[in-house]
Order: sequence, then structure tokens, then C-alpha cells
Amino acid sequence: MSKKKDLNVGIVGYGFMGRTHSNAYLQAPRFFDVAYRPVLKAVCARNADRVKGFAENWGYQSVETDWRALVARKDIELIDIASPNDTHAEIAIAAAKAGSNGRGADVILDMVGGDYIERNYEAAAVEGRVVQIAFQGSSKASVDFRRIMLKRLTHTGSTLRARSVPDKGALAKAVEMHVLPLIASGKVRPLIDSTFPFIQACAAHARMETSAHIGKIVLTFATP
Repeated sequence: MSKKKDLNVGIVGYGFMGRTHSNAYLQAPRFFDVAYRPVLKAVCARNADRVKGFAENWGYQSVETDWRALVARKDIELIDIASPNDTHAEIAIAAAKAGSNGRGADVILDMVGGDYIERNYEAAAVEGRVVQIAFQGSSKASVDFRRIMLKRLTHTGSTLRARSVPDKGALAKAVEMHVLPLIASGKVRPLIDSTFPFIQACAAHARMETSAHIGKIVLTFATP
């Protein structure tokens, strides 16, 4: 096996998603044979004391209290935005430009829509591609389309629901051929946080409400 390259990660936010993403970086090499080894380089949040505690707990090498400082760092190769959704756009645009010497992102996958569409055009590089894969926000937006012409952008979309039955069948067969064997062999497996008997479903729900879990909370059923 070839030597893996380090990938220096900088994450913004230390809440539930910050913990989840941090755990994913630590666990990924155990489940997948990828070319890169995630390195928890820096975590950023406004509360200095709390972010230092988070860094110590998860093994981050350094902390920042301003996301602009994190984005500007030359040693950070990947920016993970795990802060509240309404903070994402500004950070993502700045990170895309910082990581490309101001050029912008070549490919953007958008699952939000709404006012994010115009922000995508701003973050995209000249001749970049924006792919719409969902509309968690809104499928309607007021957009200045001049950026499409000025940057020669391509905005396209993809969804499974509208595909034909033969198309869906081909995808299902591909999953059966390439994905299910990985699950059967144990190379790909879900991360389980905890298990509860079905009669303790209330306790399982209480565990979920704490937001302290990392991975799936599973209810088990006794066999007859």
C-alpha cells in the first residue's frame, strides 16, 4: 500500500456537527482505503476557552477564534464548516477563493437552493459548474444571471426520483455489485453509538436529545 498523504483539516464550529465531523476524520482511515490521512490541524470558534477544550479533547493541534484567520492560513488544506447553516455562505465563498488563489471553485454541489444559488455563482470559478442536487431551502430564488455569462458557468441538476425505471434498475444493480460486497465483508460498516432494547425506546430518545452521541442509536428486538 502506498504511503498516505496528510490532509490538514480546519473546522469551524464545535457543536454537534463539529463533533460528528471530527469523529468521522478520525474513523475514516479504519473503514476506507483512501489516499489521504486527515490531520486535525485547527478548530475555530468564538469562545476561546471552549474551543481550547474541544481541541484538547479531539486532538486538534491549534485553535482560532476568527474564521477569517483560519481561512487565511497556508497550512490548512480543507475547510470544514460545521457552524450554523446561516453562517455557511460567507465562509464557503472566502474559503473557495483562498484555496484557489482567488479563482473560485471549479465544481459546487448545492443541496440548499434559494438565496444560496447567487452565492454559488459568486464562489464559482470562471467556467465552473454548479450542480443542483436538492432544495432544502427553496426551489425559487431571485438571481442576477449576469454572472453566468461573465463567468461562462454551467448550472445543471440531478435527481433520482424522476429517472426512468430502467435507469433506477441500473443504479440498483451497480450498488448490488460494488457496494453490498463492501458491507458484507465489513470494509464498510455503520458507526454505532449505542444500542437499546425496544422497551427502552424512551432512554434511546433521551440519549439522542443530549446530542452527545456519535453514530447511530439502535433499537434491538428480542428474538422469539
